[in-house]
Amino acid sequence: MQVQACVDCHNNHPLTPKADWQLGDVRGVLEISTDITKQMALAEQISSAIVIFIMFAYVLLMVIFFFVTRRITKHVSYISKAMVELGDGNVDAQVDLASSTLEIGQMAKAFTTFKQALLKTQALEKRQQLMESEKIDGLGRMLASVAHDVNTPISIGITAASLMSDKIARIEEQIAKGELTKSDMEKFIASATESMQVVSSNLVSAGNLIKSFKQVSVDQISEEQRQIVLSEYINEIVHSLKPRLTRAKATVLVDCQQDCQFYTYPGLLSQVVSNLITNSLIHGFGQKPGGKIIITLNGNAEGNINIHYQDDGIGIPVEHQDKVMEPFFTTKREQGGSGLGLSIVHTIVTQKLAGKIKLVSNQEQGVIFDICFPAKCPSKEAEP
Repeated sequence: MQVQACVDCHNNHPLTPKADWQLGDVRGVLEISTDITKQMALAEQISSAIVIFIMFAYVLLMVIFFFVTRRITKHVSYISKAMVELGDGNVDAQVDLASSTLEIGQMAKAFTTFKQALLKTQALEKRQQLMESEKIDGLGRMLASVAHDVNTPISIGITAASLMSDKIARIEEQIAKGELTKSDMEKFIASATESMQVVSSNLVSAGNLIKSFKQVSVDQISEEQRQIVLSEYINEIVHSLKPRLTRAKATVLVDCQQDCQFYTYPGLLSQVVSNLITNSLIHGFGQKPGGKIIITLNGNAEGNINIHYQDDGIGIPVEHQDKVMEPFFTTKREQGGSGLGLSIVHTIVTQKLAGKIKLVSNQEQGVIFDICFPAKCPSKEAEP
């Protein structure tokens, strides 16, 4: 016995054979024997089953991991390849993994979103490039017309000056021979006066044409803000287009109901008016001479500029009216039309001038464009 409590219990028990038990005494020995062979065999079987299950589960997990990793890697590689193709300029690259796992599906959706944004950016850049190209082409056409019309007064002036030179030579010859009479001198003075008037008027005409073209062309190229008087500037634009208007036998009337002076981008305004007039000459009047254009201008108390543009051409068919301001829409493509004229007008008015443009047209009754934009234009940094 190892505990005093056990010694006390055995010494005081009524059936104890003696009452002097002490710590360390042996009270008795119990020996139990049983056969556990079956239990050991069962335990060994269970242990083997557990080991086999663990190995099977490990192999199964490895197989699942392999196929899942392979599937994910395949999809990621597929998306990466499509991204590389898109980066190389292949806009037809696609990723169709919408039915895949949530994460892969989100990656595929992100790729599609990125592609659409890239295509939109490229389309905007291309459109901007085409608009710039169209602007330069328009200036080239205007320059060709101006050069043609400037040539006429200059040629007349050169001819008059040449004739005057011949007359001076004859007068000098008469003076040298002493044959100059008062009558000859009076005729010479009258002829010289007439010739100088012809030279002067034609040079003034050429100078005005060049001045108008110079101001309008510089404004279109620079697109810088400056202060203008609305009616004066619109008349300058019309004057720069005079050669084309003359050949088409068309007239433009500028009616300023309430003039105003404001700070704006005159180059943008020039592009708007020039494209509208060009559109009327090509599409509205066509081969029909004698077309008439009326441009009504006014400012209002809200600080807006209103331009009412109207021609008496053939008008725009109803089925085309919703599309005429879309990029590249034209019914004259076989005649060299780019389909950008009215698109440029719409872009400039709605985006760069922060205004609105409305089309009203009845076939065979001409076309009307109502344009309204704030006199105070947004800065270029605020443009979209």
